[in-house]
Amino acid sequence: MSKYQLMLHRIFLAINIPESLKEEMLQVKDKLPEVPCTWTSKENLHFTLVFLGNTSDKELEEVLLLAKGVGEQHKKFSITLSHIQYGSSRNVPRMIWAIGHTPGGLLSLQKDLEKAFSASTILHFIPEKRPYSLHLTLARLNGFELQTMEQDELPIIDEEIIWEVPANSFEVMESKLKKGGAEYTVVQSFSLS
Repeated sequence: MSKYQLMLHRIFLAINIPESLKEEMLQVKDKLPEVPCTWTSKENLHFTLVFLGNTSDKELEEVLLLAKGVGEQHKKFSITLSHIQYGSSRNVPRMIWAIGHTPGGLLSLQKDLEKAFSASTILHFIPEKRPYSLHLTLARLNGFELQTMEQDELPIIDEEIIWEVPANSFEVMESKLKKGGAEYTVVQSFSLS
């Protein structure tokens, strides 16, 4: 790589799920063997806070600095997931989600991160227009198999759950696209007070 080429990182910020809960979450697939989908790998279970996309080394330094400042202003909270259902569209489901009530601490953290990134003169960040939607992607439906099924052949998913996820920190994550799907690694973790 020449010194003029830019190293780009595919960056997002997330709250990761504790290992102790991941196994329980992925046991859902045992109840839904007939759904044509690809289940999220245990390592990739997380709540996305902000997606930044392609980020240079210099921009990543700014993201880490701003994230640290925002993190210092926020307290720990917990996220309660109460329902498993199809996600992203009522007419054409694309995913299986676990959803719940969005706690104020999560909304405040997410908004403050967006504000900090938007105010930066180094980053070229544009916040989402849609309101923040709390969901945990458990699986992605296989589009080709869905097209070959009649709408009424798709199993109904409407399960109540109680999953309590402690949010003691959030992470700046890097996503690397591989043949088998995206691979996520933690760039830096920030504790909440």
